[in-house]
Amino acid sequence: MFDATQRSLNSANEELQWQATSAEALRMRLADVLRQTRAEEQKMAELRAEHRHSEGVVQELLEHWMGKDAPNGRTFPVVCQQAQRLLERIRRGEAQHEGGGEAPNIGAVAEKGQSPAPPML
Repeated sequence: MFDATQRSLNSANEELQWQATSAEALRMRLADVLRQTRAEEQKMAELRAEHRHSEGVVQELLEHWMGKDAPNGRTFPVVCQQAQRLLERIRRGEAQHEGGGEAPNIGAVAEKGQSPAPPML
């Protein structure tokens, strides 16, 4: 009877050690995932800030090239019109995204004949 109890206790001890090792491995993996998530969130915040800055620069360029009001009887160059429409679509998409909608698909905007802004170098 003593041997059977000892074997049972040894088996339970081994199981507890295995569970403790597994729990520690999971804790370490969770810590890694949380660290990676924070890093990705930081990157996203930086990209959003860069996007807002670029959007502002494009808006300033458009205002400089086009002026704030349409010239009498003149139309703006097509590239300026396309850039303005793209900015408006991006802003509408951001407003929808903040409200739970989808962010605009820049590729889809370009496919509809509206050229996306050139990449900022």
